[in-house]
Parts: sequence; structure tokens; C-alpha cells
Amino acid sequence: MQTANPAKHRIPVIVLSGFLGSGKTTLLNRLLAHAHLPAIIVNEFGSTPIDQQLLRTHNIPLSTLAGGCLCCQVQDVLTPLLKNLRMAWEAQPKKPFECIFIETSGVANP
Repeated sequence: MQTANPAKHRIPVIVLSGFLGSGKTTLLNRLLAHAHLPAIIVNEFGSTPIDQQLLRTHNIPLSTLAGGCLCCQVQDVLTPLLKNLRMAWEAQPKKPFECIFIETSGVANP
């Protein structure tokens, strides 16, 4: 019988995208009420993050990519951030999260 290789375990990533004011953060808050151990990445186009304040009440891993669109200006930051989340996940015997939600900026075009 083979043992499971943790490096081969895939962590689901769910991308929420939509226009400004379309309800992405509201949907994410509702999903978080039912999601089991998620991590969140919020992309803010502006340099001052706003949406993360609405999500902090869930007390879960939360990262912000601010200062540009995830698809354009800050795309080079996403890969290292996902890699860091993966390394943190692999380092813990009790996994800190089971999935990752990415909320894009309202101006993103993924």
C-alpha cells in the first residue's frame, strides 16, 4: 500500500471576480460562513485595502495584494504568495486551511 505524498495534495483555489459593486465581498462573506478552513487572498486595485476589513471577523489566513490589478500590475506577486501559502500548509501537521479563495479587484479581467 502506498502512502499519500503531501506534496502531491492539491489545494482547491476558487477565484471570485466581477465588476465593482457586484457583490464579490458579500458572496465571499457568505461562503466563509460555510467553508471549512479557508485562506483568502484579496486583490485591491487601490493602495489602501478596504475589503479585508470586512473579512477580518472570520479569523482566518488573509493576504492582500494591493496597488494594482491581479491580472496586470501585481501578477508577479501572486505566485510567490501562493508558494508561501503552500509552504506554510506543508509545514503544519494540522493543516491551517483546506482551500484558497481569491477575490479579484473590480477592475480585474482574469
